[in-house]
This record gives sequence, C-alpha cells and structure tokens, in this order.
Amino acid sequence: MVAGTTWDKVKKRLPPHPPNPMLDNVLTLLFLAELFTVIYSIYNDRSELLLEFFGYGILTSIMAAPARSLWKTIALTIGTEKNLAQKRNARKFGEQGWRLTIHTAMTLGEIYLLSRPHVNWSWWSDIAGKNSTWEPIDQSLVDSQLTSFYMLQLGLWCQCGLNHRFYDSRHKDYFVMSAHHVATVGLVLISWLSGALRVGLLVLLIHDSQDIFADLVKMFNYLGYDGKECFFATELMFVTNLITWFYARLYLFPDLVIRSCFNDMPSMFAHPASPHESWIGHTDPNFTTLLWTCVYLLCAVCAMSAWWFVLFCKLLLKLATKTAEEVTAEEYTVDTEDEDDADAAAAASTSEADKVK
Repeated sequence: MVAGTTWDKVKKRLPPHPPNPMLDNVLTLLFLAELFTVIYSIYNDRSELLLEFFGYGILTSIMAAPARSLWKTIALTIGTEKNLAQKRNARKFGEQGWRLTIHTAMTLGEIYLLSRPHVNWSWWSDIAGKNSTWEPIDQSLVDSQLTSFYMLQLGLWCQCGLNHRFYDSRHKDYFVMSAHHVATVGLVLISWLSGALRVGLLVLLIHDSQDIFADLVKMFNYLGYDGKECFFATELMFVTNLITWFYARLYLFPDLVIRSCFNDMPSMFAHPASPHESWIGHTDPNFTTLLWTCVYLLCAVCAMSAWWFVLFCKLLLKLATKTAEEVTAEEYTVDTEDEDDADAAAAASTSEADKVK
C-alpha cells in the first residue's frame, strides 16, 4: 500500500503527456543526439574542457532546487492572497525565478566579456572590422574566459533542455520551446566548433538580456499583480516585454547579427586580400557547411521569436477585454498542481456537504 501511494505521488510530479507524442519523441531524440554530440565534440576537440562542461552542468542542477525553493518562499511572502490560494502559482514563480537568475547572471557575464579593456565593445560596435568580431578563429579559441563561458552556456542549456522535457509543467508553447532548446544547443555547439565565439556572444547577449523582461512579466502574473489594485503592474510589464522583444529579437538581432552573417562572413572566403587572414584557407566544404548551418539556425530562432511575438500581440488584444488572470487561464494547460488544487477544492466541498448533512 505504501509503495503504491509513493508511486502515485511520483506519477503526479511527472509532467502530463503532450498532445502530439510523435513530435515530442522526435524533438526529445534530437535533443539527446545533440547532447551526445556536444560531449563527443568537446572530447574530440579539447578533451580537457569536458570537466568544465560537466562541472557547470552538475553545478546548475545542484543550484536549481534551492533557487526554486527560495523564489517560491519569496512568492509566498509577497504574492496576493487570491493567487497564493492556487499552489501552482508559487511553484511556477519559483521555476521562473530560477530562469530569471540564469538570464541575469548570463547577461552580466556577457557584458563583462564585451567590456574588457582589449575588447571595449568593439565586437558589438565594429562587427565587420579588422581584429573584431569575425576574426580570427585562432584568437577566439585561445580566449580562455570566452571559452569557459561557452562551456558554461553549453552545460547550462543542456541541463535546461533536460529539465524542460522531464520536469517543467507543460504550456501551450511546449513544442516551440523544445525546438528552441534544440536550436540553441545546436547554435552554441556549431559556433564553438567553427570558432565563431565572438558572434555567438552577441547572439547570447541579445537574447539573455531580453529574457529578463519575459521572466518578469510571468512572475508578476503569478503573484497576481494585475488590475487597478496593483497599479496594473503585470499589464505594464507585459507591454514593456512586448516592446523590448520586438526591438531586441526582431530588429536588433536580424539587423546586427544575421545581416552581418550574410554580408561579412562570405567575404572572408571570397577575397584573398581580406584582413581576416586566419579564416582564409578554410576552404574545407565541411567547415563552410558548418558555418552556414549556424546561420540558418539563427534564422530559425528569429522565426520562433516572430511566432512568440504574434502570440504576445494576441494576448495584448485579449487583455483589452479580459483580466490577466482570465487570459492566463486560457493560455496555460492544466498541470499536476492544477489537479492538486482541484482535488483540494473538491475535498473541501465534500467536507462542507457532510457538515450540512
């Protein structure tokens, strides 16, 4: 009896099955194949970095649980009584708080790497210049701080991808987020193998910094900070996220990074007199294919951002006629803690009915 009860609890903690198991299995296999490729590639290229990769992944896993617990405690302290009545809100606040911690820490790390005296933001401001973002491959790989940061990103995103598949609650954007994890790990890995670490750093900064606003709007919503009584905090943060999302992901990202990939990267191979000496001579078709695969993945990530932006615009239209709580109820699928809330409500109703009898 005890064993059966324990297993029932374990099953309730597992996320519910998605509506398309075939697609879920394909994305899961793709991600696991990428994880194996990451490990093999690091071992084959610079085996001494495997310790860093696994170390960062294990450290992230260890830190995740206490960080979620801390953010959940904060939610129970500052959340509204109405929202705290549903246990899922405090838990989801904890999950999102952990993501906020990650995105904030990564953004600070990226700002540090770009603001170092010998860089002085030149990789950002003069992306096509000599000794700048696209040049040279050898110097990119001997930049020990940038290399370590890449190992951190790979370890972190691999852990987050596993967490998304096997732990987190399922939302309507589950499949898009799964594809996003596959594309992100692929991008970080390919930019590492091709030596395009500096361009990769710009991509990471643009997305990590904007993700802070996306995290905050969800966290405000889980706390119940919507409506006149909370000065429309959730609604204002939602609009802020919408503006920064469009500027960072749909304007700055394609204009600064993707355009440079199409305009500047081919010149490295087309002109023998190019200042990018370290890239000249890399005429191996596998090398150029690797770089162009990275470019197409960047375009895929941009397309996903456009999909989410359309979703945000639809939510904005709904917010004009409904409360943030009503819109959230429509956009998120039922997870295990929703069922716990329903069971608790049913039990309370039964208890009251018994008292009346």
